Amino acid sequence: MDLNTLVIKLQNENFELRKKVDDFGKNKFLPLLDKDLTLTEKDECKVLISDYINKKSELIQAKNANQLLYIINFLIEYINSKEKVFKEKVNKQLIA
Repeated sequence: MDLNTLVIKLQNENFELRKKVDDFGKNKFLPLLDKDLTLTEKDECKVLISDYINKKSELIQAKNANQLLYIINFLIEYINSKEKVFKEKVNKQLIA
């Protein structure tokens, strides 16, 4: 998958996930937990993200709001790192 396409896809998905989080907060659809995720729960989230990015799954289904927020934050960091690498690559090509 083209890096630019992946960044755009993840940005759009991030926007949709943020809308869902807002909706879940209003509807209290997912239970909000006051505890941190365990390493196992974080690993489960990473598997969900990996499956989505590698097109093994069309949806990312979190078990609770904490997992959903972890996934959103993980995707934001992932997008930012990919965007930074992409910009550096473009700048190098422009200079060369």
